[in-house]
Amino acid sequence: MDFEIITKAEDFWSLKEDWNQLNRYSEYPNLFLTHEWVWTWWQAFARPEDLWILAARDDGCLTGIIPFMKKRIRRHGLPLETIQFLANAHSNETGFISPEMNARFFNHLIDFLSKNRSAWDIMNLSLLSDKGPLTQFLASSGGRNTFYWGIKPGVVSPVLHPGATFETYLQSLSKKSRYNVRKKRRAIEKLPGFKIRHFCGTAGAGDFLKAVHKIEKKSWKYSAGNSLISRPNVWTFYKSIVAVAAQKKWFQGFVLYLNDKPAAFELAFAFEEELFSQKISYAAEWAKYSPGFVLKTDVVRWACENGFKTNHLLGNEEPWKFHLGGSVNPHVYVLAYKPGIHRKLLAKWEFEWIHQLGRLKRIIKKRITSRQKAGGQR
Repeated sequence: MDFEIITKAEDFWSLKEDWNQLNRYSEYPNLFLTHEWVWTWWQAFARPEDLWILAARDDGCLTGIIPFMKKRIRRHGLPLETIQFLANAHSNETGFISPEMNARFFNHLIDFLSKNRSAWDIMNLSLLSDKGPLTQFLASSGGRNTFYWGIKPGVVSPVLHPGATFETYLQSLSKKSRYNVRKKRRAIEKLPGFKIRHFCGTAGAGDFLKAVHKIEKKSWKYSAGNSLISRPNVWTFYKSIVAVAAQKKWFQGFVLYLNDKPAAFELAFAFEEELFSQKISYAAEWAKYSPGFVLKTDVVRWACENGFKTNHLLGNEEPWKFHLGGSVNPHVYVLAYKPGIHRKLLAKWEFEWIHQLGRLKRIIKKRITSRQKAGGQR
């Protein structure tokens, strides 16, 4: 097995058909690993010179793609050449693209990275499924004799299982959660101009994005500087990915209106019988009516009616998302340092010493608290 490094945009683009075919026949086809998604992300968030995609070939046939990028960053004060995925928090889940994710594939990759270790100092691979093949391989000590590896917990995404009907889904919730869903819905339905509208396809994308912009301008996220429209590259990405997804029939947009004005939105993508709820937001003036929560439950109703097997709630870990039942999809991130004394010390700090320091702090705090209690009882 050989690996080719792709660093040019035209070579990246030319992989599109084979790239998507490999993703389609992977064990877990991934929306966020489609060529359309990664290409759009790269245009919005990275520089042309950051490309470092690996194309795996077996006897001349393309068997795998690893959507890497390479950039120089400072970590713990040291400048390091870093390999990472063409992804950030807006991609939600990353990984390698191949139907042949096995020990042979990973061992060949490790050999390649070892031979090319002059090109990098650290691999920082985030947003990997904790049950994914790479994570399982590393957990079984694969590659640990070559690099300094470590696996750390990442974001946990709730996964809803809509069921055959919305009523069936509601019955899967606790009595308190069912009551909460119905109570909030009844309260908001009484407000003037209440309605929920579904957008899809290229015809609906433009109107949906206009509504999103109006809502985000009035959201608490906008005040905090982290709304979709707060940073130009983020808004550019979402406008572009909605346009692409609309053409692919992935795009599903939902807007809740009050007083005939947009009050909350959900941006979702339909892919392989799964619904991925990418972003949910609402205008702060309507916060006491929980418009985002009400809209979310209405989207679950829509998912039931349209036969979706799962509904992934992506983004930040927020308590209300976990009150909607279902299971969870934990993620991890993998750090790998190549050999070298200063990198070995960094790895020791990342994987051992920082945890030991944390335990020591907890022990000291516990003893101080115990002594204070003992002193107070005298």
